[in-house]
Amino acid sequence: MFGNSQEPGLDDISAQDVLDALGDATVIMDANATIVAVNEPWRRFCIENGGNLSSSGLGVNYLDVCRRSAQAGSREAAQAAACIRRVLDRVSKQSFMEYECSSPTERRWFVLRVTPLDGNAAMASHLNITARRNAERQAAIAPVPFGAGEQGRKPLPVAAFAEFSAAEREVVARLLRGYRVNAIAAELYVSPSTVRSQLSSAFGKVGVSSQQELIDLVRGDVWDGR
Repeated sequence: MFGNSQEPGLDDISAQDVLDALGDATVIMDANATIVAVNEPWRRFCIENGGNLSSSGLGVNYLDVCRRSAQAGSREAAQAAACIRRVLDRVSKQSFMEYECSSPTERRWFVLRVTPLDGNAAMASHLNITARRNAERQAAIAPVPFGAGEQGRKPLPVAAFAEFSAAEREVVARLLRGYRVNAIAAELYVSPSTVRSQLSSAFGKVGVSSQQELIDLVRGDVWDGR
């Protein structure tokens, strides 16, 4: 891969070396979704979790694996197949999905990120976001505190946020910090349309119809205490 480089030392670095240096479990697929390369974190994760590289390694069709899991009742597998297909078909430049993949000893969350490569190939990486999810689950979303001159106004009760799903709470928390939709999507490794869908759902649960109305509601600008 780097054999023609003029930079000193790069001649000895192979594509596999670069792939293995990635911290996240990653595979390379050809245009048909057949796995043509895996990295060391992928092999390690497979072995440590009781997997078999013969069924999830070189030569295996990633979409076939997803389809079998989906047929067995895994909704996440069906979503993963759709993510991969969108990139392989060049419908999307990138595709993301967040999912839970817990072990017998701990709850774990990952983000599947699929990106296109030359030759209609694609790379799929599984980013471990457990630390982030645990921190966000522990940090309750509280109403923005009132400042001087806002006496008498009542903020949205914290209990109202209990109606939001975990994903909606993550999106709303960032909205309240001033993030725009694209920034929220980038930080959560989801698409902007997913963020908008989660916001729309959150709006319906507290009776507003826009981002600004939700922000005003949380800050107590229009909450009437009912």
